[in-house]
Amino acid sequence: MTSEKLAGLNLNSLRGFEVIDKIKFLLEEECPITVSCADILAMAARDAVELRGGPRWEVLLGRKDSLESSFEVFIDNFKQQDLDIEDLVTLLVIMYLNLAVLICPVEGRDNKFAPLDFQTTKRFDNHYFTNILKEGLVRAYASNEKLFFASFAKSMIKMGNINVLTGSEGEIRRNCRFVNA
Repeated sequence: MTSEKLAGLNLNSLRGFEVIDKIKFLLEEECPITVSCADILAMAARDAVELRGGPRWEVLLGRKDSLESSFEVFIDNFKQQDLDIEDLVTLLVIMYLNLAVLICPVEGRDNKFAPLDFQTTKRFDNHYFTNILKEGLVRAYASNEKLFFASFAKSMIKMGNINVLTGSEGEIRRNCRFVNA
């Protein structure tokens, strides 16, 4: 089974997992099998957005890590939830926080990534939407950062509550890269 990190479109595009691994390692040293990788990722996403000037939202803790992981499971979970096109547009900003993979190699550079927002590449804001002005919701987000922040936080909470595993439904992994043996 292919994990999210190794799936075709994500291959080598998702970064920062070494930080998650380090956090998990330190937590396991102090309090083994207590904090799940799912909770660490949820808090790290929230804190990364806030550190870049974005909104803060409440993260409910107590998730378990899944015993399986695939793109198909992700799509099925998304469809089964109360997530709509507004949530999808709002959550596209996650792409803004990462870097887009360029197809053509760039000589003289140490990587093949470019920011999606050229105005404020290191800040969480609504310029991503300003740059791709379209109709409706995208236009509303581009003209109203407060609306965008509120919608983003609401959508992140909804997405964070998709099929939360608790009790015996999952596990707390010792290492976020592997299911416990």
